[in-house]
This record gives sequence, C-alpha cells and structure tokens, in this order.
Amino acid sequence: LVKTRRHCDREKISITGPWRPSPFECEIPTDPSSVAFFASLAAIHAGLRVVARNVIMNPTRIGFYEKLRDMGVEVEWGRPKNAQQFLGESVADLTIYRHHDSPLKPVCVKPQDVAALIDEIPVLAMTASFADGVSSLAGLAELRVKESDRFAQILQLLEKGGVHVTSGTDWLKVDGQRCRSVNAFSFGSDDHRMVMSAMIFATAARGPSRIAGLSWIRTSFPLFLEAFQNINLDIV
Repeated sequence: LVKTRRHCDREKISITGPWRPSPFECEIPTDPSSVAFFASLAAIHAGLRVVARNVIMNPTRIGFYEKLRDMGVEVEWGRPKNAQQFLGESVADLTIYRHHDSPLKPVCVKPQDVAALIDEIPVLAMTASFADGVSSLAGLAELRVKESDRFAQILQLLEKGGVHVTSGTDWLKVDGQRCRSVNAFSFGSDDHRMVMSAMIFATAARGPSRIAGLSWIRTSFPLFLEAFQNINLDIV
C-alpha cells in the first residue's frame, strides 16, 4: 500500500508491506544530458540537423537547450507524447539546427542558471569557444567535485585546442573571437562527460586529435560511439 500526503509543504510517501510490484511495460525516455553532445555538434557545425526522439522536456533538465537558443541555435520541441508511456515524464522529439547565415552568439551563464545545466557545462563551454564573442560562465564551484575536477579539465581541454580562457575560483570566460580554428590536440580523462566533450571538440580540429578514456563513456552513454560514427559531417 502506497500513500502520499503533504506535511509542512513537503510531500511524504509511506509504503506498507508486504508488497510485490506488478510487471508493467514502458519506454525509457531519452536523457537530455546525453543528447546535449550531439546538440552541440549541430551548434558548432552550421547546416547539420540533429533529431533526437523522446527526449525528457522537464523544465529542470533543459537549461542547456535554453542557452543554445540564446546563442542563435534553432531548438524545436515536437508535440508532447503520452507521459504514462514514459514513466510519467513529459517527452517530445527534439530538433537542433543552426543556419549557415546565423552566427553563434556568446552565452552568459549566471549562478542561478547552473542547477538546470550543471552536467552540460563542459560541452557548453566547449560550444562557447566557437561563438562570435566572449562567453561568461559563473557559479561553477560544484564542477570541482564531480567525477573529476571538471573545472580544471575544461580549462585544460580548451587551452589544448588553442582557445583563450580566463578563470577565477568558480567562473570562466571563453573568448570565441580568438578561436577561428581548433588546434589538433591530445587529451585523456576518466570522466565520461569530458571524454565526449573532447570528441565533439575534435570534430572542428585542423588535424587528427588523440583522445584517451573512451571506455569511460559507457558510464552514461553506451551507444555514444555508434551514434557518433553515424554522423555525416560531410553534408555541412
């Protein structure tokens, strides 16, 4: 028996056993944090259209996509689908595209924005390196205590690619005006999000880059490499 009640503006759930859950059928919704890497790919390669199916559109999970919109990228959510089919989550198909005549604008991330895109900060900072101006990202202290010190690794990755970055204890500024092309680089990490960010970054490099730590990608996105290899950048 499962009961819910409100107490002091909080919801409390009580479960009385014994109880055996019944089997049911559902579809697992697509994680917007995983889609973010391919959304970034479409943002930095004008003309590339990326479509992801059944993506969670919970407002607390889509801060990254709002920032892409601010940067001039087309972010289109399709018609919401039956939430009961997707574990109660609101989902829709998502399309990401940037026109060739639409320059990538610099982005501003304030401390109050970070909670809705904390996992996407590495790939957002990398995307910002292609913007036509200086992007600022603040309130990033939590990045130092993730699977790695992501703050330090973001700086390392961008600097290896030739991007001019300035930073403080919990903020960084990315100068996209001084990154017209990415240097080939070598980078390694045991942090899955940093490895995937590096792979997206390398697609814009002037030569072959070497990235170590691909096995860690399985932590969150086992099919990333398969999807990545199916992207055709020759069309852009």
